[in-house]
Amino acid sequence: MKEPRYIEFFRLSEQGLLIQWPNEVSASILKEVRALTKAIETHFKGVFCTPTYASILAVFPTPISNLKAIELEIQELFKALKPSEFKAKHIEIPVCYATEFAPDLEDVCEQLQMEFEEIVKRHSSPNYLIYGIGFLPGFMYLGGLDPSLEMPRKSTPRTVVPKGAVGIAAKQTGVYPHESPGGWNLIGNCPIDFFKPEQKKPFFAQVGDQVSFVPISKSEYKLIKIAQETGVYTLKTKPL
Repeated sequence: MKEPRYIEFFRLSEQGLLIQWPNEVSASILKEVRALTKAIETHFKGVFCTPTYASILAVFPTPISNLKAIELEIQELFKALKPSEFKAKHIEIPVCYATEFAPDLEDVCEQLQMEFEEIVKRHSSPNYLIYGIGFLPGFMYLGGLDPSLEMPRKSTPRTVVPKGAVGIAAKQTGVYPHESPGGWNLIGNCPIDFFKPEQKKPFFAQVGDQVSFVPISKSEYKLIKIAQETGVYTLKTKPL
């Protein structure tokens, strides 16, 4: 394995420690983030880690009494990392791009100077990497948007974005897992539930997984809705 990048430590509270990589969006950094997250949670009993693009927030169950010793232990874990051992998966997410689910259709086509069919094709072609999960429970920050689809957020955000709405903004795309305010340009809707708090594992993905969007018709959208409500729908996944 090549020499890992450097990390820095910042104490955020009595129990919280931020572990920071160089501030950039990088798949190689993300692999290290995921691998070190697992190593920390295995090594320190009761620690809860939140990974992001290039950092980990580690929250210890009790106040940190010897910060330097903790940092040295984490540095040793970091040096011994084997990011390739992290087990990720690929998930297919169905999206209906029908006009009724694309309220920003006209603006998106005009700004991108592109037919909507081409926008759908370019949006559903990549394998997106999950760099972070947050903002709302189950909201995925995805990397890998086709550069030709980059466009600014809406100048006036909506007060209500429907659950399942698929949007694009700047260099990213994402799905609103719940109804909420938002300023992304909406081009479709996903019929599945992204977050189920009643389940032991409320969310089906983790940082480091990949997702792709699969175009579906309005009739398929309705059928998936029904299948999910009756508990018989399963997302298509495969190991990477």
